[in-house]
Amino acid sequence: MAFFSWLLKEWAAQVDLFCKIRTPAEMSQLPGKSMMLRRRRALLLQRCLMGMMLYLGGGLRKQVFVNLYVDHLQWDEEEMVMQVGDEKVTRVNTDHLPLPPQLFTYIEFFKQRVRPYLCKDPAHPPLALWLSSGGVPLSTTTFARQLNILVKDFNPELTTTAIDFRRMTCTDLFSGNPHTHTHTH
Repeated sequence: MAFFSWLLKEWAAQVDLFCKIRTPAEMSQLPGKSMMLRRRRALLLQRCLMGMMLYLGGGLRKQVFVNLYVDHLQWDEEEMVMQVGDEKVTRVNTDHLPLPPQLFTYIEFFKQRVRPYLCKDPAHPPLALWLSSGGVPLSTTTFARQLNILVKDFNPELTTTAIDFRRMTCTDLFSGNPHTHTHTH
């Protein structure tokens, strides 16, 4: 829970720079230093969102998150769902898993106002949700490296990995731990 609280504080510390909506044309007119600052903060916010999704992801494998496309996060009536790959479909009989309501606002804000700063060409963004500072989709290895950076920023003594998140979440789910904040149906 301390980690999730820290993620929320980190998000709040960075988000002010992205409150104004800018078109791709306006973004291209930003001075180089201003754009670099926004790109660095966008990477920080992306890491925070990655951490939030893993923490609240109900024990999903990191590959499920790595392989997310922007259009895989959709609204289904009043909840946001995540479209997942074939491996998960065979286990849960659906290709749409509900996301925790705590994530809805963060995901939408990231997609609409933060992610464009990570795109090389915001008018023609890549399909992948997670992008590097160079605007290319994150590989599984790079995604894991970004999570490691996030954990080290939280506590340099920790060695928590994506698989550790998964194991902790699964343990909490099946033990009935009241501190688990995952959303299940």
